Amino acid sequence: MVNAIASDTNEQAGKLQRANQTVAEMGTIAQSNAAMSEETSAAARGLSEQSDTLIRELQQFHTGRPAHAEAQRQRRWAA
Repeated sequence: MVNAIASDTNEQAGKLQRANQTVAEMGTIAQSNAAMSEETSAAARGLSEQSDTLIRELQQFHTGRPAHAEAQRQRRWAA
């Protein structure tokens, strides 16, 4: 009976160790995901700024189209 208890205790200890390992790995993955999310957000902000700059620069060109057509085109791009 003592051997059975010792065996069960060892088995439970092994399962707890694996559970702790899994939780630690999940923490690492969560930190990695947070870092990637921040990098993605920073890249999106950079692209938005570049897009705004490009729009301002392109507005200096005159295409001969009426102003309302140009405004409609910009709204389509913004959507």
